[in-house]
Amino acid sequence: MAHLKHTTLHRQCGLTLVELMVTIAVIAILATTAVSTMSEMFARQKVLSAVAEIETQLNRARSLARADSNDLALLLLTCTPDANEDDVLNFSGDYLIASKVLSTDCQTSVDKHLVLAKSTSGQIIKDINLTQRNTGIYFAVNENATGTFTFDHVRGTVGAGGFEVRNESGSYKYALKLAVNTWGGISVCDDSADAGESFLSLTSYPVCT
Repeated sequence: MAHLKHTTLHRQCGLTLVELMVTIAVIAILATTAVSTMSEMFARQKVLSAVAEIETQLNRARSLARADSNDLALLLLTCTPDANEDDVLNFSGDYLIASKVLSTDCQTSVDKHLVLAKSTSGQIIKDINLTQRNTGIYFAVNENATGTFTFDHVRGTVGAGGFEVRNESGSYKYALKLAVNTWGGISVCDDSADAGESFLSLTSYPVCT
């Protein structure tokens, strides 16, 4: 009788092959789900971080214009590796007509730079290579908008412009648009509908109209 009890207890403590296979399958499913969720989270965070960086520079530019009593312009420019480096931009009124420079970290002709310069002299104050700092993110000027935000130091107003920020790599793609009103208010909207069927919506933002 003692031998039978010992045998029964021993069998209850072990796993059958079927139970082991089910356990492995469940673990595999959970791992796949976790990886997918993490990938989506990272893709979403990348585009949000890129937008946040532009927002930060817009706010700084407006504050700096008033503090230094200089009209400033914040521009989205395409990198020009063979440009001459004299740290001056050529303006006609409020609009850039020729880029003489971009920073020395210009690597390719597709790099996008966010450049802060004085509107009157064209002197560059700050130059940020957005492409290198935000790998996999696409930056462009909004349709029917300019890539130049101008900041009036007297009235504190901002000349309207707009940017598109997209995460176009990987399985999880997001698209946002950023615009600034006359008084410096920044608005961000979800542009996934116009970007294409493969883009996912960011429900925390209103849909672009």
